[in-house]
Amino acid sequence: MLVRIIIVLGLCLSGTKLFTQNVPTEIDRLFNTIKNSKGAEKAEALRELGNYVFDICDYASALNYHQEALEIFRKLNDANGERNTLLSISSDYFKMGSLDKAHYYTNELLLKSAEAKDVKNLAGALNNKALAQINQNKIDSAINTCLQALSVLEKTNDTTYINVAIINNLAMLYSEQGKVKNAYSYLQKALMLLSEAKNTHDVAIVMVNLANQQFSLKRYRNALDTSMIALQLSTKGQYLEVQLAATNLISQIYESSNNKDSALAYLKKSISIKDTLLVKQNSERIYKIEIRNTLKEKEHENQLLVKNDKIKSLQLENQRTWIYTLIIGMSIVLVLLVIVFYQSIRQLRTNKSLVKTNLEIVQSEKKIKEANKKLQAQLSTQKVQVKKQTNPSIQTEQTQALLSHLLQALDEQKIFTKPELTLSLLATELNTNRTYLSQIIKEHFNAGFTEVINNYRVKEARSLLASPENANFTVDHIGAMAGFNSKASFYAVFKQHTGVTPSYFQKSVPDFK
Repeated sequence: MLVRIIIVLGLCLSGTKLFTQNVPTEIDRLFNTIKNSKGAEKAEALRELGNYVFDICDYASALNYHQEALEIFRKLNDANGERNTLLSISSDYFKMGSLDKAHYYTNELLLKSAEAKDVKNLAGALNNKALAQINQNKIDSAINTCLQALSVLEKTNDTTYINVAIINNLAMLYSEQGKVKNAYSYLQKALMLLSEAKNTHDVAIVMVNLANQQFSLKRYRNALDTSMIALQLSTKGQYLEVQLAATNLISQIYESSNNKDSALAYLKKSISIKDTLLVKQNSERIYKIEIRNTLKEKEHENQLLVKNDKIKSLQLENQRTWIYTLIIGMSIVLVLLVIVFYQSIRQLRTNKSLVKTNLEIVQSEKKIKEANKKLQAQLSTQKVQVKKQTNPSIQTEQTQALLSHLLQALDEQKIFTKPELTLSLLATELNTNRTYLSQIIKEHFNAGFTEVINNYRVKEARSLLASPENANFTVDHIGAMAGFNSKASFYAVFKQHTGVTPSYFQKSVPDFK
């Protein structure tokens, strides 16, 4: 049975890259690039890392890397990076067997590549489309797709590896249809394009395929010469798969030529190469597993780093929030302090004004007392004007006499300085009853007994506090001198009448001397 080799473009190449580079070092470099870079550089590293993962047949992980790269390229409006990644994603889905999605991304790539006149990705997309058609056994459709790709490439005079690969694949498709002459013609064309190329691997593949077609045409001499050249190239390049195909073909050619010894010799050589290839494939499987484990470890490390970065970011955000809160709190406190300070200044000014007013009242009261002494004689002969009596039994002369005694007791005797003074005690002192006295007080002062007494006591305390002679007395002592029987009542009544506390009033008096 003849062996024909399809050259697969893009990410669908056999994974030779894994075994020609220092992969662990390369993976470290890519992960570091992903971690420390942004934008297109990060996206390109993700795409390349996806290619490595693809080569170890972990197509789902490759797809994740490629999709992440595609998202970044699209955000950057990097059309070239987007097209390259679309080719990778279509290959991922193709290998995963998701042909519908592979077809979707391939069509998107076809549209974008045609619009941008991107020959490489356009050819790659068409080749992937052809591979999907081959997988569905749609050979005619695959041939048409390859011809379409060649048409695109021929317009640009492209002689690159892409062109050669598509020509080789087209030849293999014609061979499957039994159109040997067509296959032979395209292989010769591919070989001509590769005549100056340094890619001996692809030259060897084309040579084996060409020898197959020559063998099918029964050109045994030509087939033998071509397959020998392919064997030499593949042996030199250590391409075991191509060596195996070449030796099998040479064995068949010798057998068809009745050269049994040579056929047997190359058959044995083929078996030996196959054994070596199995060893190599096993080594490659082990190596792929090691690479896969390395990738998993790196992914895990990367996830931990991402988590740590998130934690640090959250911590930093919390610190910023705390600092902002602190600044706002301090600002509020500062504003409140300014308000309190302003209010304190206002209150201080108000209190000073109240002290000044009270001191002026004290001076006025002194002058009024002096004037009252001069008018005392006249008061005894004048009738006191009172309001209409509610009790008709009270006579005007009696009222005048009682009022005169009351005023004398308050103004001269200062009876209010007695802490135990009550309405009943005052009535007894004035030889009257408490009801009659209460009525007189209310009619003359327009206030009740307690209010009148407190008013006299406040006046007395204010006068005592304003006097320099009492500067050494405590506020409590002066309160007691004025008739208050408790500090609390003294402070409350004094502030109610004057607007300031007695202690503040006493401290402020020297400021106005």
